[in-house]
Amino acid sequence: MSVTISIAPTSEDTWIIRNSVYRWLVARVADVHADQPDVVEQLTISGYNGGISLEHHLQDSPELALRIADSLRTTIDYIRTHAVPLTDDSGAPWPELQSQVYAALDDLRLLLDRFPVVTDP
Repeated sequence: MSVTISIAPTSEDTWIIRNSVYRWLVARVADVHADQPDVVEQLTISGYNGGISLEHHLQDSPELALRIADSLRTTIDYIRTHAVPLTDDSGAPWPELQSQVYAALDDLRLLLDRFPVVTDP
C-alpha cells in the first residue's frame, strides 16, 4: 500500500510513498512541530485515507494547507540536516531503505516548493 501527497491534479504533481515510510514522516512532523497538532492530525487522517490533496485543502482551508506544506518542508529539512535515521513501525532501524527514502524526501521537498500551484482554469 502507498500514500500520496499531491499539489495539483496531475501525475507530475503527485508524490507516492510506502505507508510505513509515510507514517515515519508524520511521526517526524509530530516531533518537529509538536505545536501544530491539527497539522499532525490531518496528515495522520490522510494516511488512513491513502493520501492528501493539498490543492483541495487550499480551497477549503488555505491557512491549514499552507501550514501542512510548510511543516512537511521544514521537517524534511530537519531530517536531512540532522541525518534522522529511518525506522520501521516498531522503531527498529531500517538502513537498507535510508538512501532511497532520503531521495524520495528530496523529491517531495521539490514538489512542495512549487505549492501552491497556479493552474489554468
